[in-house]
Amino acid sequence: MFLSFWVVQIFFFASGVVSDVRGELVNNVSSISRVSVCNLFQGKWVFDASYPLYESPSCPFIDPEFDCQKYGRPDNQYLKYSWKPDACDLPRFDGVDFLTRWSGKKIMFVGDSLSLNQWESLACMIHASVPNSKISFARQQSLSSVTFEDYGVTIHLYRSPYLVDITRESIGRVLKLDSIQQGNAWKGMDTLIFNTWHWWTHTGNDQAWDYIQDGLTVFKDMDRLVAFFKGLTTWGRWVDLNVDPTKTKVFFQGISPTHYQGRDWSSASKNCYGEQQPLEGPTYPAGTPPEVTIVNKVLNQIKKPVYLLDITTLSQLRKDGHPSAYSGDHSGVDCSHWCLPGLPDTWNQLLNAALIMGQEWGSKSNCVAGQQPLKRWTYPAGPVPAAAVVNRVLSTVKKPIYLLDITTLSQLRTDAHPTTYSGIHLRLDCSHWCLPGLPDTWNQLYMQHLLYEDDILSYSSGLISSRIQML
Repeated sequence: MFLSFWVVQIFFFASGVVSDVRGELVNNVSSISRVSVCNLFQGKWVFDASYPLYESPSCPFIDPEFDCQKYGRPDNQYLKYSWKPDACDLPRFDGVDFLTRWSGKKIMFVGDSLSLNQWESLACMIHASVPNSKISFARQQSLSSVTFEDYGVTIHLYRSPYLVDITRESIGRVLKLDSIQQGNAWKGMDTLIFNTWHWWTHTGNDQAWDYIQDGLTVFKDMDRLVAFFKGLTTWGRWVDLNVDPTKTKVFFQGISPTHYQGRDWSSASKNCYGEQQPLEGPTYPAGTPPEVTIVNKVLNQIKKPVYLLDITTLSQLRKDGHPSAYSGDHSGVDCSHWCLPGLPDTWNQLLNAALIMGQEWGSKSNCVAGQQPLKRWTYPAGPVPAAAVVNRVLSTVKKPIYLLDITTLSQLRTDAHPTTYSGIHLRLDCSHWCLPGLPDTWNQLYMQHLLYEDDILSYSSGLISSRIQML
């Protein structure tokens, strides 16, 4: 009976829980105590009477084209929805907390009018929390900024609809798919949020260029998805050459959908006009737009870490969120941009959740910037709540189970995750571990225990043999 006890052993592996950037957030923004593993972008829209986060008359940054209530939109239920991920709660935005965390930092949105939409949204969300704070506000053609002087936080907007350059030459305006001279203006930021696609589909008088140049070849036009891929690939090379991930966090804002065709959401309506509530369910009837595939392909090629704010599907469900006919002095129906307050506020809540990931160990980053273990005995955020459950259950088990208690030592290894160097996966991986790497230490501990038990078994067997000889 004694020998059989040591022949069969059961081990319970106590895993260290660190952030999976595929969708983790701190449950309480003002007090980071633990991280929940959750896909932030998979969920549903729920009615929430506490919304919106601000009122448009109180925000000085909203352009007329987004101020739907001011320009006569008769309904307001579209303002009363919040995004609810399936496996967690998206923390409510706290402007004071945001400013405190990013004191002295510079954040820049780079892209088209949808970046303008999101930039104004974030400025309004923060302003609602500190309405009496001293503010500097500058609007220019290419570069605009809002600075919250009391905190030293500046939020820039750089207008670049294609991310690549348009130059004026003798033949006219040329969209250069392999040139980003304007990228010099993006350097020195603490956070960059890029966006492009909206203008790549424009034709006729709305088209911002006359020719496309790819390398030395000039075209009158080309397949827009092909052009988009080439231009976005050039942007990806710029990121790899110019971004230091220990100093700058880079985000790509996923494709923002349009709602000009009611058949896309199985409706008899012509477009978004008159829509008053989101679609129910987790998927969009028309499926994923092809430009999303291109974004994923390009992001997979970039060597530096880029976090995808994967807002496409959750935005597709918001057919009710566009200005439609209530877009300032603009004629026609706008089913491309979004009302403010409105959907871009949720984009910024998701951005905020992504920005604060990693601060449970006292960093303003996630595992991407980690290059060495934490130099301390304990983890700043404390024990993982699940560890207490494991200990409680093991204490009730009658058969012997050895706990490989690797949680704390693994928490200290914020440097050991695959991050963006994880094969074909597109998002940051701060859950698994590089090999060679930390799991080798787990196995060393496991083997050490087995050797220790073998020594005890050999010693015990020797005692039994000696006693038999004595008898």
